[in-house]
Amino acid sequence: MRRSIFTTAALALLAAGPAAAQQFEGVVTMTAQGERTGEITQMFKGGKIRTEMKGPEGQGGVMLMEAGKPEMTMLMPSDKMYMVMDPSMMGGRAPRDTTPPKITKVGTSETIAGKSCDNYRIETKQVHEVCAAKGMGYFGGMGRGPMMGGRGPGGAQGGNAMPSFASEKMMAEFKEGFFPLRISRVEGEKKATVLEVTKIEEKPLPSSLFEIPEGYTKMDMPMGMPGMGRP
Repeated sequence: MRRSIFTTAALALLAAGPAAAQQFEGVVTMTAQGERTGEITQMFKGGKIRTEMKGPEGQGGVMLMEAGKPEMTMLMPSDKMYMVMDPSMMGGRAPRDTTPPKITKVGTSETIAGKSCDNYRIETKQVHEVCAAKGMGYFGGMGRGPMMGGRGPGGAQGGNAMPSFASEKMMAEFKEGFFPLRISRVEGEKKATVLEVTKIEEKPLPSSLFEIPEGYTKMDMPMGMPGMGRP
């Protein structure tokens, strides 16, 4: 199996547990920034999410998630193979910090990729500023590990401080949805964008995009995968 730094980091970025059911059907394209910048395309249909990643050198991968299922399927089109993984194990065996984040509305709004969003300050072990849109459901989550393999403005690794935007707290507090269109890491007076949506297309999508393609062979989780096969 071909594996890259970008793919590993993107898996850690997006793996935060089961995705929440989505109100939005369509395609969202975003750019992740860090030491290695890459493009992420997410497709939504009901409670299903397809995530396609493309790194700076063309490497990437495809992931499938579904609300209510505590697993994630990684597709490897070049090899016609797939793996079923436990997202909670991505990035190591240490338990994820489940402390509810402190959320403060900044009081400003913006338009990103043609969609209105409101700015919030979200505090966990780290501080992030998020411009979140309504009516698009909830982002599948932000996982442990540094953003796209990068570092914050002060050089600190991301750790598992990023809150999940599909958590029970988020869904209870933001009943109209909370979908980040831009996420910035804040350290002191410095702020660095780590994820930003560049395009939103609301349109019907075929169910086949969210299924394992015919002819693919299941592959067991390699011992070298993050969080797996470690003492």
